[in-house]
Amino acid sequence: MLSYWLYISTVGIHPNSAEEALIFRIAKERNRDLGVTGYLHRENGYFVQYIEGSEDVLEKIKNMIRADWRHSNVRDLETGVTLTRRFDGWDMVFSNEETNAFRDWQSSRGSIPDISSAPAADILGFMLDTTGCGRLETI
Repeated sequence: MLSYWLYISTVGIHPNSAEEALIFRIAKERNRDLGVTGYLHRENGYFVQYIEGSEDVLEKIKNMIRADWRHSNVRDLETGVTLTRRFDGWDMVFSNEETNAFRDWQSSRGSIPDISSAPAADILGFMLDTTGCGRLETI
């Protein structure tokens, strides 16, 4: 079984900066080495991220993110276990409001487009739809 974690945090760095590129590059390499897959999205001053892997590895990553100055107000949206990876083959997907806007996806569905107050199911649905990964059940 795999564990997963979906969270939102306030971003402490500028969009499209070298620091943002560094976050993505390091996370992608770390995830590949640790058997973690996931999706990181930045929009309207927030990061939302879904990661999946072994429970012990996710606990280490959670602690690193919570201690990282580039994230503040880290808030769990959903945690759990799953039998199957949702983002199999994706060490780390990255998108932002310029490439895939959550607000546009939500508006097209008639839902409130504010990522900071969106339900976890909507954020995960956006991630799955924009990668073409489909929906998988959790346990």
